[in-house]
Amino acid sequence: MNSFSRKFVLAMLAIAIIAGSIGSASAFAYNRQGAIDYAKNNAYSWVPGSWYFMTRGVDCTNFISQTLYLGGWWIQRGPEQTTNQWYFRNAFPRDYSNSWTLVNNFRDFVVNSGRGTEIFPSRSEVTARPTRFQAGDVMQIDWTGDGTWDHTMFITGVTGNDVLVTYHNNNQRDYSVSRMMRDYPNNKFRVLHLKDEYSQ
Repeated sequence: MNSFSRKFVLAMLAIAIIAGSIGSASAFAYNRQGAIDYAKNNAYSWVPGSWYFMTRGVDCTNFISQTLYLGGWWIQRGPEQTTNQWYFRNAFPRDYSNSWTLVNNFRDFVVNSGRGTEIFPSRSEVTARPTRFQAGDVMQIDWTGDGTWDHTMFITGVTGNDVLVTYHNNNQRDYSVSRMMRDYPNNKFRVLHLKDEYSQ
């Protein structure tokens, strides 16, 4: 191979390496146990933004977002208020995405970003097959079964016959979902099963 050919091959290899590095996604790991510990330790404490979001009834999803952030989830910026972004800098003046604080927007981000998948368990499955669920996942509830998803909670425990959740807005730690079903006989659940590794 002459000198020109060697230089040409090396140049093509360099271009291929650069193009590959630009096009490749970054891989991130979710620290499930770290998120569980954070949620339990801060169930009755304010987290960043709580002072503002509590008065607006959206601290439940803010608490979950903070929990996942401390569990290693990477901030994602994108076009203004689309499902491609998830971030928080400040509550007021506003500098956060809808997906950080709103129930449905959070769900849309999780599913559309590929960080998690959606499960719709029947009420009976929650007590009959609780081991289907995993601590470190997210549960959302429609209190009255009217199709409006109202509340976001973090699964912090699974027993032989129950799922335990931790959340803000009427703050609770390791609260029984079975008890929730007794108190709200028409409620429905959806679970966001979070991946232990994801790309961005």
